[in-house]
Amino acid sequence: VLTCRRAVLTALPDPPQAYSIDAFGGTCEISTRTWLREDYRRVVESGLRPGFASAGPRRVRFEDFTVRIDRPPFALRLGSAAGTLSFATPQSGTANLIARRLNDDPVGEPIALTARFSPLPNGVRIDRVELRLPRLPVQALRLGDLIGGTLTRGQFEGTLTYRETPDGSDLVAAGTCEGLDLSELSAPWLDPPAAGRLTRIELHELRIRDGRFERVRFEGHAADVSLERLLAPLALGPIGGTLTLDLGPTELTPDGIARLSASGTCRRLNLQPLCEALGLGGLAGLADVRLDDLQVRDNRLTGAELVLRVRDDAPQRWIDASLLRNLLRRWLNLPVPDWLSGRIEYARLGLRLHVADERAWISGLYGQDERVILVARIAGQPVELLRQPEDPIDLTPWLDALRRRLIRQP
Repeated sequence: VLTCRRAVLTALPDPPQAYSIDAFGGTCEISTRTWLREDYRRVVESGLRPGFASAGPRRVRFEDFTVRIDRPPFALRLGSAAGTLSFATPQSGTANLIARRLNDDPVGEPIALTARFSPLPNGVRIDRVELRLPRLPVQALRLGDLIGGTLTRGQFEGTLTYRETPDGSDLVAAGTCEGLDLSELSAPWLDPPAAGRLTRIELHELRIRDGRFERVRFEGHAADVSLERLLAPLALGPIGGTLTLDLGPTELTPDGIARLSASGTCRRLNLQPLCEALGLGGLAGLADVRLDDLQVRDNRLTGAELVLRVRDDAPQRWIDASLLRNLLRRWLNLPVPDWLSGRIEYARLGLRLHVADERAWISGLYGQDERVILVARIAGQPVELLRQPEDPIDLTPWLDALRRRLIRQP
């Protein structure tokens, strides 16, 4: 739909009876509601179809227009816009537009829109619409509408692209995001939402296929992420933990984690509720964790390097004797001293974990040979009670239990 205050029709020398239109001061709707809803297709078709007719205009040029992009629930209004519709061949048409206002607010750099469309026997197909955006607040862009939520913090620079084929439609966002609030971003999917900041994310692809989320590919940096909130769906309890992560190439789909690469740190992880939720037994302490080269493929842990140390300022540092006896028996095949009972205070607890294909090799951090994991405090004296196991540990049973809680089952 196109309305304007003034229009000038100009005859063109070739082909015969060809003409162009120059329109000034008006409004235009670019398909928008018509992108997916057949009830409204005649709106855009009635505007574009004449360009493919032999008696139609070869070019429509417009200035000082307001262009509405309205595909519920996503909507934008581009103001102070100028551009051209061109019908160069009977098989294709193009649109090019520059706008200097967004939803009535001026923008520092112009917004560019390009489109390509083609005739159908009974209408017009919108083959591609691309919106190239300068650095703008996500709230002004209403990007929260794409995920069914509200985004008020952060900025985005990049492209929004819509494509239409006989098989369906794609809406794709790509670009750079800075300062996003993780609680706002995760609210449509997590209850309670995650907490933290995505300080910088290179968004390679966020794809919405026929109105449904298909995949997201990204990498970047996250800070002040609450591990407890992030893992709330696993019902692990008050485990605490504050994450800082460098995210490598990552891809998420409705089926889970297709690919994940990450390194970072976690501070003040509460071991007692974590060990109880995982069925390991009683172990108290606040730990700091350094994570290097975490790799996940198709929801399976393929690799990781991890170092865990209980903090010296932890208010409680003890291990239940039943857990210690179990570890001595299973890891080291050692006889269990009769005097081990109740809660045993420890002076140091730390380990290094190497994971490959869901098998973990555990190494100690203490002792002269750095093979000691736990140093107990007995009668006020340090005693090396737990050394590293010789054989790897199969993590698959624990990870399978976590996957059953998180991943959509068929």
